Amino acid sequence: MNVNLEQTIIGKRMGGYATGLKQLLLCLKFLLFHTILFRVLLIIFAISLINIKNSSAVTRIELAKNWAPVIYQEVDTTGSHSLGGRADFITSFDFDGNYCGNDNWKHAANAVEYPLKAYVYYDVKETDTHWFLYYAIFHPRDWDTKLKSYGPYFEYENDLEAMLFVI
Repeated sequence: MNVNLEQTIIGKRMGGYATGLKQLLLCLKFLLFHTILFRVLLIIFAISLINIKNSSAVTRIELAKNWAPVIYQEVDTTGSHSLGGRADFITSFDFDGNYCGNDNWKHAANAVEYPLKAYVYYDVKETDTHWFLYYAIFHPRDWDTKLKSYGPYFEYENDLEAMLFVI
């Protein structure tokens, strides 16, 4: 009996190993594709950089506009936290006219008094060899119904997401 039980346990472990190996191979394919894509993007950036460096002096706002990402935002309209999609709008931290962050959850729900105008934060830093472009977007609310380990909803106020481009 012990031998059969041991063989069963080993068989399950090996099956789990094979599944893990398949997942690893899928991840490697994904990374390889994105590595190639990253290299192509890097070449495009380098060509654009040559064009910028060869042109006359460039202002920080011109750099920020030139490299600004195109943002596609999924808008969730389901559930009470979505506010019919408003909760996913990208806006400024002081959309409600104050710098008090602990009232943003409540104020985001008031469409009449607090319209959520689109806003992107940016900053540009320059060294002798590179520009560092930082873009950030803010949401008054963030939640996820898929993270069950945190309870029925994983939610918080004042979500800031950012991107850094090294040019």
